[in-house]
Amino acid sequence: MLFDEHDIWAASKSANQVGTEPLDPESLVVPDGLIDMSETHQLARQLVEVFRSADFDNPTAGQCEVIMHSVNLVFPDDEFGDCDRVVGYLVVINRFLGEFLWSMDVESRGLYFEHLAEMVDEWSNMVPTPWFGTDPSLFDTEED
Repeated sequence: MLFDEHDIWAASKSANQVGTEPLDPESLVVPDGLIDMSETHQLARQLVEVFRSADFDNPTAGQCEVIMHSVNLVFPDDEFGDCDRVVGYLVVINRFLGEFLWSMDVESRGLYFEHLAEMVDEWSNMVPTPWFGTDPSLFDTEED
């Protein structure tokens, strides 16, 4: 496990912000090249566009579209297993989800979690996984 939950909470509670003042953005001088977007930042911007362009009229098609475009973002040009991009994607998705969940009131968040629990039970039968072929012979490794 990379992060121990107890360490994260302890660190977040120990931050001392007493007497700090926000920086004036008008007076900041940023050296050239220092503000270049990180790969994770670029991935986040691209993912916003993936969600924005999804088909919201047809949830099944829209979700498949988002999954396929997301996989293409994480594994561009048929690259295999770029751990930094995978971790970056997980960070972005968790931040997006966090923004959504923490903006809800307690009752709405509870209803959403109930909806998710029901939806997960239905996934195995209803939602296709687009990057796997449907022909079972593709997975048959036995030679005749």
